[in-house]
Amino acid sequence: VVAHNGVWAGVAVSTLVGHYSLRRYDYKTKLILLPFIAYGGSWLGRFLANGLTGRWSEWGRDRALGELPPKAYFEK
Repeated sequence: VVAHNGVWAGVAVSTLVGHYSLRRYDYKTKLILLPFIAYGGSWLGRFLANGLTGRWSEWGRDRALGELPPKAYFEK
């Protein structure tokens, strides 16, 4: 799924921005805050990736049918 790339991008960007924002603080503060910042970034990245890939315009039925396994044709 293409939106998962957005999750990883959101985690990376939010962690880097959070680390830069906390550059003047002690390492203990960073160890406490960065996991929460990364988790929030994963949600933000998923949200943006779903919008950019057009996943919001899908119908629920289309998404369910797209997850079914394809038919396999075997020739002897």
